[in-house]
Order: sequence, then structure tokens, then C-alpha cells
Amino acid sequence: MKKGAESAFTLALYRVKLQDYSNILIKKLEVPSMDWGHCAIGKVTLETKVKERVDFFVDCPTDIHILMHQEKPFVNKVGGDITTRDYVGVYLYDDTDRKIGGVHAATNFRETSVLHRLPRSGRYAISITCPRASGEVPIALTIVGSPDANVRIVEAPDDASMFDDEDDIAEGDEDATVSNPIDYIPVAGGGQVFTEVPDSTVPFEDKRFMVDNKIMTNEPWIHIGDLYPEGKTRSLLPERLSREQFEQGEHFECCCLTAFAALVEHHPNVIRDAFVTKAVRRDGRYTFRFHRYGQWVKVEIDDRIPLLGGKTLFCRSSDGYWWPLLLEKAYAKFYTLYQNIEGCTLRELFYDLTGLPVLSIPMELKLAKAVLCDVDDVSFWVELSEGLKDCACAAVARPGFDDTLGLSNGQEYAVLDVVSLTDGEASSISDLVVKLHNPFLETEYKGPMNASDAAWSSELRTRLCPERRDTIYIPVEVFCNAFLTVEKVMVRGLIVPGWQFNSEWGEGTNGGNPTLVTWRENPIYVVQNTADTPLQIIAMIGQPDQRRVLHLLPEQEVNYVQCGLVLSQCTCSNPVPTYLVTSNNHRVVHKGLFVNFRESANIVTIPANSMSYLIPSAMFRDKTKFLLSYWFQKLPDMKFIKISRINVSVARSLPAIEHLELHNHEKKRVDFLVDVPTDIHILLRQEKPCVTVRTHDAMADDFLGIYLYNEDEKRIDGVTAATNYREMGLVHRLATAGRYALSITCPRGTGVVPCRVEIVGVEDAKVRITDPPEDAGNLCEVDLRFLGSEAEGVPLEDLPLDSDADLQAILEELRRLHGDIDANAESIAKHERMMSDRVHKMARQLLAKDRSKYLPGYNLQTVNSILDAEPHFVVLERDRYHLKCDPRNATKVRNVERSLLTLANEILEKHDDPDLSFLGAEVEGIPTLDLTLMRDSSFSEMARERMQLKRDPIANASRLAEVEDSMVARANAIAKEMHLRERRYLNPEPEGVPLELLPLNEDEVVSEKEDRLRALNRKEQKDEKLLRSLEDVIADRVHEIARELKVSERDLFLDPTPGGFPVAQLPLDEDDVFHSLEVERLQLRLRQDSLANKTSEIKELESRLNRRACELARVKVEEGRAFLDPEPLGFPLTTLTLTEIVSLSSWNRNFVSCVGSHV
Repeated sequence: MKKGAESAFTLALYRVKLQDYSNILIKKLEVPSMDWGHCAIGKVTLETKVKERVDFFVDCPTDIHILMHQEKPFVNKVGGDITTRDYVGVYLYDDTDRKIGGVHAATNFRETSVLHRLPRSGRYAISITCPRASGEVPIALTIVGSPDANVRIVEAPDDASMFDDEDDIAEGDEDATVSNPIDYIPVAGGGQVFTEVPDSTVPFEDKRFMVDNKIMTNEPWIHIGDLYPEGKTRSLLPERLSREQFEQGEHFECCCLTAFAALVEHHPNVIRDAFVTKAVRRDGRYTFRFHRYGQWVKVEIDDRIPLLGGKTLFCRSSDGYWWPLLLEKAYAKFYTLYQNIEGCTLRELFYDLTGLPVLSIPMELKLAKAVLCDVDDVSFWVELSEGLKDCACAAVARPGFDDTLGLSNGQEYAVLDVVSLTDGEASSISDLVVKLHNPFLETEYKGPMNASDAAWSSELRTRLCPERRDTIYIPVEVFCNAFLTVEKVMVRGLIVPGWQFNSEWGEGTNGGNPTLVTWRENPIYVVQNTADTPLQIIAMIGQPDQRRVLHLLPEQEVNYVQCGLVLSQCTCSNPVPTYLVTSNNHRVVHKGLFVNFRESANIVTIPANSMSYLIPSAMFRDKTKFLLSYWFQKLPDMKFIKISRINVSVARSLPAIEHLELHNHEKKRVDFLVDVPTDIHILLRQEKPCVTVRTHDAMADDFLGIYLYNEDEKRIDGVTAATNYREMGLVHRLATAGRYALSITCPRGTGVVPCRVEIVGVEDAKVRITDPPEDAGNLCEVDLRFLGSEAEGVPLEDLPLDSDADLQAILEELRRLHGDIDANAESIAKHERMMSDRVHKMARQLLAKDRSKYLPGYNLQTVNSILDAEPHFVVLERDRYHLKCDPRNATKVRNVERSLLTLANEILEKHDDPDLSFLGAEVEGIPTLDLTLMRDSSFSEMARERMQLKRDPIANASRLAEVEDSMVARANAIAKEMHLRERRYLNPEPEGVPLELLPLNEDEVVSEKEDRLRALNRKEQKDEKLLRSLEDVIADRVHEIARELKVSERDLFLDPTPGGFPVAQLPLDEDDVFHSLEVERLQLRLRQDSLANKTSEIKELESRLNRRACELARVKVEEGRAFLDPEPLGFPLTTLTLTEIVSLSSWNRNFVSCVGSHV
């Protein structure tokens, strides 16, 4: 156990009976053939991403023993020093720079050995790599061979370069299965900068690559300067890269040509950036860079090109430029052999050249819809065409499709453009054709819109040149059937470099797809979006490349794990990061297609103000390491989105566990204690296997619910409704130590329902199950399955159910009713309906909350109730709501909003002009059409109800009459309010009569003038002079009506000659007492609501008015007698009967006048 301890010991070996040991030889290790006393020793110092080369020479064939020893001190947790913090790899190469030995991956072992039998004398090289380290890493390298080999370290050749070792990493003793570091915070990807070896006059020869590719051709490889001598004086990379600069060679493999065509058309800088070497070199050494598994890799080649029959085997140059052939050769070396790039997909090529994500868009309609691509919509193709300035695209021909089209099945074509055949914008996909690069010049496209098709007009032929052999125009409809996918690399529009996590699906972290209960065991990444709007990232799973060792794989086929990305949003109001990503408290908001590609990229939308979990998932619980990479599309998004691997600091190894058995309509209680405040993670798992055999196990047959209560038995968390999920999780932040309780219910179950409850908190909480208190209450919960999962198409998780006071009040009453054995079913059903109505109202409010944005100018308080009653309008709003969840739907959202505005105009126009004939042509003297009745919320609501009732007028006759009466009353009130507004310029008491008592609405002159005045006021440019003139006319007429009213009313009750004096000559209008009494009488008499019960009061007022008239008459008489002697002949005037005499004289005069008229 202790280093340096000394003791003699015996190693005993025992044989088992009846076993044959004749082929077993056991002896103490001795290697006498090795010259242990004369080792070759070298020293190097490394650091992260740095590698060193050590060359050595042997004089004869020999076994070689190589030991790499890390010298930096380090002691691990258990006191040992067999491991270090730094990761180092060791690889052995022969004199042709072929790797012949080495480790399978870098490790953090203190010592690493390589044993190999060198078949011949000569120079060999050791490459020491350091993919991950902390500071400098001093290395001692010991090399031992036979005595005759005379092993010695030598200088590397002048043209030597670093080897293309893979910086794979193996951790710990189980590096065969666990071979990857795990990142909990993202690291920036890429970033490597390469330089080339200075040019020289000594020719560089890459013998190893040429020897490895002898199988391709027996002919000598020729220097490119001899093949295309004109290229010696040209730029290596011309100012303009074009499709005319390359074409297919003798070998039928065009993947590189297709990628070149797609990139030079819109993104030539991608090609330029692949060249580390920018100019023609004398020594023929050319350096390139390609991307592999999250980092750039340097590739060096010489300038010799393979030939077949004197012609280039692969790519050839049409005009003598070298760049296509050199780039293709470098790409072949990147994958070890030319033969390894046969069948290479454009998806791989695009990623290798750019290091950027490649989106795969299926052309099959259903799959395309799943990735939010409407390939049957003209807008998709228009956007694809416009997007080519930011991306490059290629299409994969569908295997086994119609051979008569002249397309090469399973091959790939570069998408150059999408062209409209019409002069203006295309109205349908039948107006569009896809422009493709055809690298297969020996085949001719024969489908619709081929070069000989009569459908080409002369104008189109001039504009598009369909006669070019390297170009195909194919109608979109044919394209969707003939091609499998479109591969789209995001060249621009992303913030680079991206970010990445090293990860793996290993033992215990390969949870499989979301239909499996183990799905939550996959690597989980917490994604937080603090913005008020949904934001997007491009996320990608990248698996270690297999193509570079394709020639060594079984059946020489790549075999990547089928996988996809899933984003699950936490639906809790106060989310707490958890490893319990279960269906009851999370919902899947993104699920990419599961594909067996090396890189699988998705556009992932992160909901606003959310905490979600990004979960890379394999389909079948396979094991492999992978990179999770992501890119932002906008720089400001980096402020709002944070991503990290979940790292919950709870004691998962110390759960409190309780096993329960429930039956139908049974519930059980589980109490537990915590010693300190803690985040608590509770898992309820059903243990009973499903009766039916399924390919997934995330669902069970029985329905359970789980609810969390505090010490006061107040519910603090729980599921919305019981479900048949195999697992359900509750995650809650317990603010205080103490007792808590769980209620597990089984509203629907068959037989015994066994389940397991697991409760986890921080270690200091010492979570433990305890017995319920003796006075434990009844933890009653309401099963809310009657609400369904959606209301008005809105998921219940999107509604603030927990914070709505009205809803919670109904729920509390429902709990009380469920706990009351005397409560009747009708009362419970009533409250369930109330709760459902409230939830639907909340959903409608959520759908309509943005109406001010797409219905500008409308008084929403007035029109909301009208629009809410229109099912088609609500359906469109529901579509908009779901489309708004993904920013990629911005165009669709705008189209839906335009449709909503158009529909709203139609609906409101219909409601603004309903059938109101029962109101008559006028209301209170105002034309019914001039009244803004439908803008009145009360009237419009009644009008809407009337329209509904009119659908069955016989059955609804009684209610219809009530509604119409109410509408008439409301219309009258609106008309009167309108009169008050319009008549503000009038004297409120013309001729002393209150305006409201005058029958203005029945007067034709006033009505006609007011209609005209109203029409003039509606004009934008008003004639103020004409308006004032009309107002004066109306005012004069009002005074005239007031005078006529007073005369006509006085004739009804007033004595024409009070006290013998003509009433017309009395100053009645100037007398305050008379005026006051007269107005009071008019108010009683002319107001309909007063007339019925005020007859006696009216009679009393009329008597008082007559008496007052008499008083005024006497005053008038006395004023007329002022000239008389007050005491004629000594008699006072007051004692004389002058009034009677005057009256008799007047009567005589009238009588004589009457007789005379009849004679």
C-alpha cells in the first residue's frame, strides 16, 4: 500500500481440477533484448492546443518501447499520483508520415506508453499533443530499442510539419467508454489561426498521401504547373471565382464541384478562407484549413495531381486556374484518402468549409411543416431566394425517383436561385422554377422547363439562358417531388464564433427519445431568456467524424447515432432548475427531426421570459460523445439568453423514499421534514407495467395526482390535474425548515396502483419521511381534468391560473364542496362551469391582448365584444397566437394580421349597418342612419343578441320583443344625448321656455335644418359662415316654436280677459311669478312620465296662473286710471263699480257689432 515498503513475499498460483494448463506459461517478466541502459531521452514543454514533434533514428528493425512521463507535480484526492490535471496524447509515425501507433485518445495519466515493432531501419517520429491543460506541461520522453538499433533522437527534416493528430480526450480508467470532458459552461468554438511554412526552392513532396491513394490510379501524379502551365503566372485565387473555372474529371464524383458551385455564386470568400496559402508557391507546398468537431484543422499538400488516361481523375480546370484541383486534393487529405470523400454529403462539405450550422429542410410536405417550412407556399421559395445572400444551398435528388427526368438519383445539386417566370411577383409556386448547377455534364435534364421545352419564351431564354449544360431550371412543384432535402448553410447572419459544450451520451446519460421515461437522464442544458419576446438560436449536435477513417470501418460506411434536439419549457410560475424534466411541469416547445447525420442543426425558439431545458437526445439510447454548439443571430440576444449545463446542488444520492399502493378514488398522505430551507425535488413514479405493449414507457394506465402542502396544510404546489404520466415531478423552493406534506390521489385506477415517491433536497436539509401528526387534516384537492388541456386553443400553461383572484376563489369553493359530504353534485357542477367559463374568458383576453397593434383606429372597448362573438375571427387570432411563438413566422404573422384587419372591417361594417328597420326612419327627429348606435357598447351588445335570436325568431319571440324594446329605449336615449350635444349653441330658455320642453324634434323646419347642419359638420373642410347662418335660422325658429307653444297652452286654460282686460295685453312673460308657474305647469304637462299622476297638480297650477293673470290685469287697470280723480264727488274710486261698467259697455259694443253683421 505504501511506496518504499520492503518485504519478502510468495506469489501462489493454484490450479483448478480437470483444467488443461498445457498452453499457459507464467514467468517473471524479462525483456533482455532491449537496451535498457542506453535510452534515448527527450524533453518537451506543452500547453493547451500545442503539440510537439520528436524524431528518432534506428539502425535496424526493432521492438520499440516509448514512455511519456508528465513531470508536473499533482496529488489526487486519495493521495495517489498516477493521474494529473493535464491531458496528453502520444502518436508514432514512420518515415512517410503515416501513423503506425499511438493512443486512441489523450488522457490525464501520469505515464503513457506506446509499444510497436519497427519493421525496418530509418527515421521515425513521435507526436505529443496537449488538447487540455492548466499552464505549462513539462514532458520527459524515453525511447528504448534493441542494442543493435542504436536508438537516438535526431532533428526533424527541414520540410517536416506537425502531424494531423486528433485531440480526442479520454478521462480516467474507463476511457474506453467515457472518452470526453464534460463542459458545464460553454466555451467559444474555433479561433485557431494557421500560418504556412515559408516558401523555398526545395520541392515539397507528400509521399505518404500519394502512396495511400495508389488504389485510385497506377499512373504517375503530375505537378499542377506541368498540367496547367498558365497557372504559374496567374493568381492562385482570381479576383472573381466562378462556376466556369472547374468541371467534372474522369471520376464520377462531384460532391466538391457542387459545393464549389454553391459557394462561388454567392459566397466566394468561403473558398478563399479555406486557403491558408494565398499565392502560387515555388516549392509546391499548399496549406488549407477545414473544420472538424468544433475546431479548425490544418492540412498541407503538395501540388501533384492524379491522372487517369492522361486526364485529371477528379476535378479539372476549364481555364487553367489551380484553385479547384488543389482545394479538392486538400479536402481528400482532410479525410485521409480520395476514396473517403466518395459519397460525401453537401451537408458535411458545407460544415467542413465554414464551421457553421447546416439546416436540412425536407421537401416532403409533412416533414417540412414539422420544421416550420411551408414548401407548398410561394413565400417560402421567395424567402429562400432572397436568403441566398446569407446562405448557400444544395439539394439531394430523391433516390428511385423518375429516371426520365435526367437527374442523377441520390446525387446533390447546388441551388443557385429561385426564379419567377412572370413579370411581377409570383402568385403561386407554379410561377417559380429552381435554378440548379448541374455538375454531371454527361447527363441532360429532360423534365419540364428543360432547354428544349416550348414553354420557354424568347424573353425568358434571353434572360435565363437555359441552354447552358451546367444549369438546370426545374419547376418548384417538380423539384419538391424529385428532391429529398435542401441543405442550407448559414454563411452570414450568425454571431461567430459560436459556443459549444463537450458532452456525451454515456452510461447513465443516454436517456433516449422523449417517449421514454429515461429521457430526462440525457444531458440537460438550462436555457434562460429574460427578454419580453421570443428569441432564436441555432443549436447543433455534432458527433465525432467517421469519414476520415471510413476505409477502416466495417463495410466502409459511416454510422452516426440518430439524434435530435428537444427544448422543454418549464411551466411553473416560479421555476427552479431541476433534473426532473417531467411532462406535468414542462412542455415541449421544440422537437427537431431525429436524423443520423454527423451534424444535426435546428433553429430553436426560446419563449419569452422563460426557463427551458435544451436536451440533446439519441433515438435509441446509443452511446457516443458529441458537441452541443449554438450560435446567436443577433448580438443583443446574448444579453438575454444564458445557457449552461444543469448542475443542481442537491443530495441526489440521499433521497427520502416512500412506497405507496393506491386504489381507485383513493388518496394517501406522505409527510416529510427538512432541517433548513431548501429547493425540494419530488418525483412520483408509477411502478406498474402497462397492460398494453408499447414501444414507449413514458405513459402508464392509471391516473395519479400529487400536491404539496406546508405545515399549515395550505397547498403551495401541485399538478393542475391527475394524469397517467409514468413520472411526475414537483420542484419547489421551501423557504423555511419544518414539516411538509404530500397528497397523492388516484381519481382513476385499475386494481392496485403501486408508486414510489422520492424527495431530494440539499444535504444539510436531511430530508426524511415522518408520520403525519395526530390532528392531521384532510388534504382535499380538486381534479381539474374537466378544464381540458386547452381553452380557446390556448394551453392552460400559458394562462396565469394561479394568480387570478376570481379563478382561485372559485377553486377554493370547489375544494370546500369536494370536502363536504353534504355537498350536492349540482352545486359542484355549477362551480366547475363557472371555473371553465373564467378560464375561457382569460384565454380570449390573452388572444385579444394585441388587438391594438393590428386593429389601429378602433375603439376596442366598443368592438371587442362584437369580435369575440365571431368564431372565424377568434380562430384567426388563435392561429396568430401560435405563430407568434416563433420569430421565423414573422411573415405569416403579418399576413394573418392583415386578414384579421380585413375581417374586422367586414364584421364591424355588418354590425354598423344591421337591420334596424324596427326603429323607424327617425329616432327623436334624427335619421336612424345618422345615429352612431353600433358604437354604443350597450346597444351593440343588444344588437348582437338580437341577431342571434333572429336565427330562430319563433322560438325566441318573447326574448326578441324584450330586446327590441330595450334597443328602442336605448336608441331614444342616444338620440337625446346627440341633441344635447348638437344644440349647445341654442338659448337654453327661448322665450323663457326650457329648451327640453319644446317639441323641436317634431318640427319639420328644425329637423330639416339640423340634418343639413349635421351633414356640414361631418365635412373635413367646414364652411363656418354657412354653419353660423344655419344656426341663426334654427335659433329663430326655436323662439317662434316657444312663442307658439306658450300661446297654444295658454288658450287651453287661461281666461282671455282676466278682470275684463285682454290677456294679450298683459305682461305675462315679464312676470317672474307667472313665468315660474307656467314653466312648472309645462314640465308637468309635457313630460310623458309626469302626466299620468299629475292632473290635479296641473289644475291647481292653472288656477294659480289665472289668479295671477287677474292680479296683473288689476295692476294694468289701475295703471290706466291713474289720470282719474281718486275721489270723484267725494267717492273713492275703489268703491265705484268701474270694472263692471267697463265690462257691460264692452259687452254692448260687441253685441251691437254682432247684430249689425247679421242684418
